Amino acid sequence: MPNYYPRRVNPADSLLFDAAGHLVGLRSGTSGQEEIFGMSASKAAAVDSLVSGGGNLSPYPRRSSIITRGMATFVNAGAANAAPGWTSHIRVAADADFTHVRLVIPNLEAAAVTLCTAAVAATANSTSKITPTGAWATVTVGGSATFTLPARVSAQEPSYTVSDWIRLDSIPRDDGGTLPLAMGRLFIPQASNATFSATGGLNSGFDTLYPDALSFQTRQQVDGVTTPANLNSSTEGGTVAFHTLQFRSATPNCTVLGIGDSITSGFAGTVQQNNWGWRAVAALRAAGSRISWMNGGANGQNTTQYLARGKSLAAAMAPQIVVYAAFSPNEGAPNATLINTQWANVLEFLDWASTNRYVPVVTTPCPWDSLTAPQDAFRVTLRDRVLGLRALGVDVIDFDAVTSNQASSARWNTGMGDGDKHPIDAGYAAMATAAQAVFAAILARPSA
Repeated sequence: MPNYYPRRVNPADSLLFDAAGHLVGLRSGTSGQEEIFGMSASKAAAVDSLVSGGGNLSPYPRRSSIITRGMATFVNAGAANAAPGWTSHIRVAADADFTHVRLVIPNLEAAAVTLCTAAVAATANSTSKITPTGAWATVTVGGSATFTLPARVSAQEPSYTVSDWIRLDSIPRDDGGTLPLAMGRLFIPQASNATFSATGGLNSGFDTLYPDALSFQTRQQVDGVTTPANLNSSTEGGTVAFHTLQFRSATPNCTVLGIGDSITSGFAGTVQQNNWGWRAVAALRAAGSRISWMNGGANGQNTTQYLARGKSLAAAMAPQIVVYAAFSPNEGAPNATLINTQWANVLEFLDWASTNRYVPVVTTPCPWDSLTAPQDAFRVTLRDRVLGLRALGVDVIDFDAVTSNQASSARWNTGMGDGDKHPIDAGYAAMATAAQAVFAAILARPSA
């Protein structure tokens, strides 16, 4: 089959449905233009048959030499971190041997953060969380060992600084582990609360669930880059000022970026890192797939805000698959105006993904126990519009189908929700199963 891409659409465009809810066409929002994707009922049935029969019109997934390992969702940690001279330190496991490492650093400060320094190192075992067996290598940005983090784009959208690729070979494990380990450090000498990642407490228990992940983060008010031995705290906790290491590897990999709100980030789960995206990707990795997950969920943001933030994050980290949450409770109780805004953002997402050759995936809304039946009807309207995208070849993860009791108004399936808008562990597990199936289908396609 040729390599088709979803048609470029604009927020003003409209999908056309018949009385039974079947997709029958696409009307351009440009005045005077006739329908540019008209389908009779028989043509719609033929497309449905093609898609359900195993064909798919989404872009074929690309593979990359980049492996991504990110920490939990980042938030602004507040004035308590405004004192000068903090070193942030993380340790993560890569999914394969690597030859280079780089950092992705967000900054949510209104002003630029200057004179930053950073370092990375490979290590052979998990004995020490802060002292590597390999030597520290200086991180540069644009060739400079001291660098500036640009001011934020907006109060909701950080800037992102991507370091140069730093030559660093992974080291074979000597403790019986399988995945190569790396450490990264960032020193910010001035007073700043530049976007810090989520607290260590949110990661508590993660390594028990995934021993090979070996994620660890700490920070200390010392310069642990110029003099690494200055950082001597191996107690997880606090916050860190960057959250992602990327690795260059000879093993082809596919990175999935999740764009959404707290339902993407894993809020209300026992371990926030163990969100639906991580669970889905971890299961695929266990089955032999080379796939990484980057959690781009931003607690408290609405669709317009996290779409803008997600675009910036994607530009920084170059994913192959991008998942977008079509609905967010952070917009408020659904009504016609809000649903139309959310739908317009879905179409903007698809246009952007097509332009940048990402494989786009859209998720249906989860239930929201606080909604009245009339309010929930608007949520269902958006759900049906998203499901209609399948006929256009867009991959859709139907969270509603696996988490909702389908009543009017819909409620979380028993044991899956927190009684309001968030899934809990059982809900995240069901969502992960649905996401895993879609990701597996994408990975099974021939690579572009």
